[in-house]
Amino acid sequence: MRTSSIVSSLFCCCHLATSALPGKEPSAPDLTNQAWALRSSDGLLQRRDLQKIVEAQNRRDPQAIGSALSSPDPVLRARAAFAAGSLQAPILLPALTALLDDPDPKVRVDAAFALRQTPGADSQTLLDHLRKEADPIVQAMLLGALGFQGDCHSYEEVLKLKLPNQEVPFILCTIYYLQRDIVSQAGIEAMLALLDKKQASSIREHAAYFFYTLKRRQLKDPTLATRLATIVHSSSYQDPAVPYLLRYLASCQRDEDLALFKQWFRKGKNLRARSVAVESLGAFITRESARNLLLEALSDPEQHVAMTAAELLAASPLLTEKNVATIKAALQARRTNPSTHSFLWSILWKHGEKAYLQQLIAKITPEEGPLLLTALSAAPGIELAPFAPQIAAATAHRNPQVNLLTGIYLAERLARDPSEKSLEAFDHFLTKVRDHRVRGDALFELAHSLQDQLPAKERATRFHTYYKMLLAEGDHPSAGACLIILGATRDPDALPTLQSSLVHSNPIIREAAQHGLELAKNGTTKPIKNYILDFVPFLDPDWKLLQKYGRHPEMIFTTTLGDIVIQLDTEQAPVAVANLIAKVEAKNFDHLHVYRLVPNHVIQAGPPGNFGYRLRSEFTRIPKVEHSFGIGDLGKDTASQHIAITHLMRPHNEGKYTNLGLVTSGREIVKTVHFNEFIEKTTIRSNPTITE
Repeated sequence: MRTSSIVSSLFCCCHLATSALPGKEPSAPDLTNQAWALRSSDGLLQRRDLQKIVEAQNRRDPQAIGSALSSPDPVLRARAAFAAGSLQAPILLPALTALLDDPDPKVRVDAAFALRQTPGADSQTLLDHLRKEADPIVQAMLLGALGFQGDCHSYEEVLKLKLPNQEVPFILCTIYYLQRDIVSQAGIEAMLALLDKKQASSIREHAAYFFYTLKRRQLKDPTLATRLATIVHSSSYQDPAVPYLLRYLASCQRDEDLALFKQWFRKGKNLRARSVAVESLGAFITRESARNLLLEALSDPEQHVAMTAAELLAASPLLTEKNVATIKAALQARRTNPSTHSFLWSILWKHGEKAYLQQLIAKITPEEGPLLLTALSAAPGIELAPFAPQIAAATAHRNPQVNLLTGIYLAERLARDPSEKSLEAFDHFLTKVRDHRVRGDALFELAHSLQDQLPAKERATRFHTYYKMLLAEGDHPSAGACLIILGATRDPDALPTLQSSLVHSNPIIREAAQHGLELAKNGTTKPIKNYILDFVPFLDPDWKLLQKYGRHPEMIFTTTLGDIVIQLDTEQAPVAVANLIAKVEAKNFDHLHVYRLVPNHVIQAGPPGNFGYRLRSEFTRIPKVEHSFGIGDLGKDTASQHIAITHLMRPHNEGKYTNLGLVTSGREIVKTVHFNEFIEKTTIRSNPTITE
């Protein structure tokens, strides 16, 4: 679809300033360095009445929240409005809308936040309040609410507004509209104007992200591409806006832009520009010249650049024998970035270099568990017998994350090879590993892998056997996982086990049996491996633990590269913060590996498996900006303890995840940390720079 033909005209004139606050740029950035509508302290850790509102939020109790919205105390009204943003209950919309006229701006901004999050908010009402609102923080949040909830008419009206010093919220508003396919030529022209060199770099970067979002929506326009290419050609190699513009240009696949991507790969002055330039070369991978540039990038010292090139090459069916020979020679001469190896090994395996991979795997030591599993995964169908001692060592590894990687590998392998020999390998793993968190994850992965490989009756028989074994051992979480899986098979012979488990003495078994019966009746609505937390209770806030560390504790990851320090916001996400503190105090975050790294997107880590509970989503006003810190999940109210740090702004993820802090030190480590980087230990401490 051409952008010029997109119906309706929406664009929001708002600057949600993620640029620095007026004054000096602080040398040690903290939450206030992101000039968003952050919540000021309301005394949550000392006031029991505010804590009761959080507890009602965690119970998902709209009646209790609704009562607090009419409290005579503005602090209670604001906290209740903020809590409503996590409930997302349409029944609260009238009361929240009424609070937009509250005399206290702190109440109004929390009400606007809740209306942003709650489906069904009236866009005309939001627009009317925006026109008369004088407080800039409330203005910014109302713009966000319009971007989330507004219709085509409100978009056209927002484009006409002139709100001083609100450029970034205006841009984000249009990005939110664009996520819902509301865009127009007038809105695009407004964004082009904000790319002007006279604008502040933060404004230009956000405006450029608008065009990256346009690319994500697959809206391409050759005329627009020409205009954006002109901007790129006139930009300096330090310009933070260029990477997002390159991504739009790559989606257009114009021949004349290939030289531009090559130029920015060679001369770009920041990591993101160079890695995005390499990513853009993927649009031209059919050409030998582009593949040669990607081969050159494999030895780049910047791992995001090298990884991006390796992943593109691994996905291409067009590699020639010469290309493969070049890759093998580079590996043998150790000229490749280590972060590329899993992709390059998979290339060699697909192109017949099986003996080479087998020799490489044989040299991996028991201590290199993650490396072993990465190498095995790069060689699908490899005979496991020669590596049985190494797999056994990974199963017995002192690090539970390595145990889990082993179980997931063995389970995933069964999707390709459901032979009895492979099933025996998984059974051996299950009996040797005693950690119920590891077992549960591995069992769900096995169920997912076997779903299309074995008949329902065979799957039910196997998981019934696992259930009896695990129940006899007293491993109730893993046994509960088996009940969920039994229900998902929809095999009639599983019903007696599920029904008899409804009266078991253990609450986890009873809850799992109930969910299993629901799946047996109605079937699954999502991949079976995503049901892992559905039968465990929700965690309650731990106020004593939170009071011990204060409003903004710091979480420190000590890696082999140095420390990464994250400042957490207890007042906005008390349950998630308490969960992390408890895990750190129990040393559950020690001796972990970064298990996911997506260049220019995110790194993820966290203890394996579930701990017998899950977390309610706590939607906060902390934005998804570069180096934001949050909890990963599989959808609303499915979080546990898997953490994520963003490499760049991700406004399209606003309001979808529990975001609870920002990296304040060690940002260079976040950019350079390797996949499977070892987290030696994790600590938590009070922040002495913040008055409690």
